[in-house]
Amino acid sequence: MTMDDEQPPIDVLAEANHASLLRFQGRFPGALVDDQPTHLRVWTGLASGFFNAVARTRWSKGVAPAAVRAIAADLSGRRAPWRWYVGSAGDSEDLGRLLKSVGLMPVPAQTPMLLPLTARVLPRLVGKVEPVAGLHVSQVRDSPGMAAWVAARADSNGWGERTAAAWMTMHLGLGFDEAEPLQHLVARLGGRPVGTATVFLDTDGTAGIYHIEVLPEARGRGIASWLTAAAIGLAADRDAQRVVLTATPLALGLYRRLGFTAQGSFTYFIDPALGK
Repeated sequence: MTMDDEQPPIDVLAEANHASLLRFQGRFPGALVDDQPTHLRVWTGLASGFFNAVARTRWSKGVAPAAVRAIAADLSGRRAPWRWYVGSAGDSEDLGRLLKSVGLMPVPAQTPMLLPLTARVLPRLVGKVEPVAGLHVSQVRDSPGMAAWVAARADSNGWGERTAAAWMTMHLGLGFDEAEPLQHLVARLGGRPVGTATVFLDTDGTAGIYHIEVLPEARGRGIASWLTAAAIGLAADRDAQRVVLTATPLALGLYRRLGFTAQGSFTYFIDPALGK
């Protein structure tokens, strides 16, 4: 039996990795973590929905409406951005209708993708990624490195100071130990931070790649491909068996060229009054 025969579907792996990352963020000092067979809920109170969320929802249809209404009312009442993640691995259609019925709004869906880390993958990957003149990619190991990572993400996404401060506060709280499962990469051109990547290594051998982002003025040079390859290399160095990510429609072609395959969908719902 091959690894592909044994492993769960791509959307299941991607959703599970994201839930594990959310649970890991629940280590932030003062965070509330509600980890049940039916759902995972994490609340940090920071000003980004990435750190306040519900994921891995698995309620029966008879229980779901009341549970969704109660949790949504509780989280919206806390007055910070939050998200409810919905993947195709669960009952996404019914859950999506329920979330809309309580006033939540979906963001555009992304596509879960997978790359098995076989012995042949990395040599082939080297040939698919062109070097970028003057580009330097390094792991974040301290607070100045994290400040560079946050600055690049803030410029890429148009964040305000409050959101940027939330990301800095979270990762200062979690720390930068190289033995931890959460690792960050920052790309610099001429010393300026221009791109980012994050890798989360789960205990099931799956590494999730997140936050592949490049400043608008630096796009079109292959930096995103280089960052993705660096993240894959980091995962391989940590003995991951596979990498997963979720891709926007614009990024699907890039990841397919690197050897990823796609299946399913993954999105999240927000309270529009509170933002992302």
